[in-house]
Amino acid sequence: MFLARMPTNRMDLLRKNTTLVKDDFLKARKCHIVEVGLTLLAHASMPLKFWDETFLAALFLINRLSSRVINNETPFDRIFGKCPDYSFLRTFGCSCWPNLHPYNSRKLEFWSKQCVFLGYSNVYKGLKCLDLVAGCVYVSRDVVFDEHIFPFASLHPYADAQLHTELNLLPDVLLDQLLVLGMHV
Repeated sequence: MFLARMPTNRMDLLRKNTTLVKDDFLKARKCHIVEVGLTLLAHASMPLKFWDETFLAALFLINRLSSRVINNETPFDRIFGKCPDYSFLRTFGCSCWPNLHPYNSRKLEFWSKQCVFLGYSNVYKGLKCLDLVAGCVYVSRDVVFDEHIFPFASLHPYADAQLHTELNLLPDVLLDQLLVLGMHV
């Protein structure tokens, strides 16, 4: 039975080995994305329901980090042929004050209010900011940051314990990935 599954020629063996290498690479890449995303969530004391925005921000950052695999170049550099600009990077989950003038319907409304930085927009050239009171996400180019204040940390003083209990609610497939990363759930 075991001999029947063995490849019959060298090309089949080579094809099987390259498939295994690709699978290992994809697993490592997925683990890296999950690891960076969970680190961003934990640092900002944000609940797990923001995992989608967190993983988009993680991918944005990973694509601007240099990699040993491509001779210490960034994926951004490889695709666009120029070095990425790091001057606009901000701390994920920090307090920010976006310009809300384009969103206002009356001229006496506030031009800004405290929000939480959610990452970088893929559609518009702007930054995504979450208004905790209204639950709205604003995209604005003009944002003032206070990178030492994390609004979710004051809302959830035991965010680490809360994140730990939320991780226990994940499906078994994702829990297996976390165990591969070495995280004890």
